[in-house]
Amino acid sequence: MLGRKMRTLDVIAELEARFGACDRKLIRNRIANMCASKSVDIEVIEKEDYDARVKYWYLKSVNDCYFRQSSLTRHLRRGMPAIAKERKKREYPRPKFTPDEINVCRMAKAVHHLWSTGEWIPPVLVDTGRKSDAVKQPCFPRHTYKNHSNKSFERATQWNTL
Repeated sequence: MLGRKMRTLDVIAELEARFGACDRKLIRNRIANMCASKSVDIEVIEKEDYDARVKYWYLKSVNDCYFRQSSLTRHLRRGMPAIAKERKKREYPRPKFTPDEINVCRMAKAVHHLWSTGEWIPPVLVDTGRKSDAVKQPCFPRHTYKNHSNKSFERATQWNTL
């Protein structure tokens, strides 16, 4: 492609002839990346061909720094073990969750597992330090649910309370 004026279809055809079938969208994206790169000198020539506009790419020069550093080092090493990477200058700490947020996440995970497998595995909850979390039982008022509906029982309890 270097030093020749070619259409995108011509570039794709040459690459397929040399390397076999390849992803056309990937090649189009790579050409667009080359146009945006500072280390590649490529000229876009648009011509009107009958009723359609045709783009020609004229690749003038490519600097070495355009290629990815990882591929360069891999080719230079020729299969030698990878070089240890330097640590980042700034470490990004993981977010600290409150015990309530941790419990919500664990409950959501348990519910997701229940929905996907049908098996309930109770999550291990974190102690939040509140007394009310120790025993969570539903508290229903007595007058809402009656255990007995006998009027004689109600009369007997009425006399017992006097």
